[in-house]
Amino acid sequence: MVRILLILALTVIMAGLGVSYASAQDDGDLRLSRVMHMQIKPGQLAAFAAARARIIEHQQEHGFRWRQRVSINENNVVRISTRLNEGWADMQAMSEWRQNTPRANSGMREAVEFLGTRIVQFIPELAYAPENPRVPYGEFNFSRELRLYPSPGRGQAFREFMGTVQDAFQEADSGQPRFVRRSVVGSGGFSLTVSYPAKDVIDSYASRDEIQAIFQALDFTPGNIRRVRTVNWTFRRDLGFVPSN
Repeated sequence: MVRILLILALTVIMAGLGVSYASAQDDGDLRLSRVMHMQIKPGQLAAFAAARARIIEHQQEHGFRWRQRVSINENNVVRISTRLNEGWADMQAMSEWRQNTPRANSGMREAVEFLGTRIVQFIPELAYAPENPRVPYGEFNFSRELRLYPSPGRGQAFREFMGTVQDAFQEADSGQPRFVRRSVVGSGGFSLTVSYPAKDVIDSYASRDEIQAIFQALDFTPGNIRRVRTVNWTFRRDLGFVPSN
């Protein structure tokens, strides 16, 4: 039942942007991720890192097979993103892993408050991944993200604008990657998240002039977006998880 509800939600969202669920299935890769957010309690950053290390050890010991990436923003909110290589089937598989695996006494609940979980989907047709990025792939340690909330009834115009942005980056031969994800299931309503990765915070600020110049040349209708939220994330590779198999 849960899987059916998730598929129905995805179908509605994708239809609103002119993409069918069937076409996504034909591609063989929905490119989904499960994203969990937690607020680190005051003075508990070290305790969170220690708890996360114990969870990683537990996952390694019990054959957890999903890659996880961890980021922390300027307000000490943690984001743990788990890649679902098998799409919806991985949600069921992770649930079964939890049911069949002994619980770890990590101490995480004492260090954080859980804020919620979302399912997001990468949208390659709206992204931009240059062959020669200004910072080599694998060396990004920071990301400036814009979460965009389209105005009601403006879905088609919003999508057309997002397509022109990708074209503009290509025409400018920009070295700045640009990744786009849509929320599929979770709180806050439908949104798109646009990420601009950088080497660090200083590098991120240095790249903004180029990004702004590209946007200034575009025909943008402000009414297509009702809200924009900006968040800066620092990647914590030491707290991520890479399965052994």
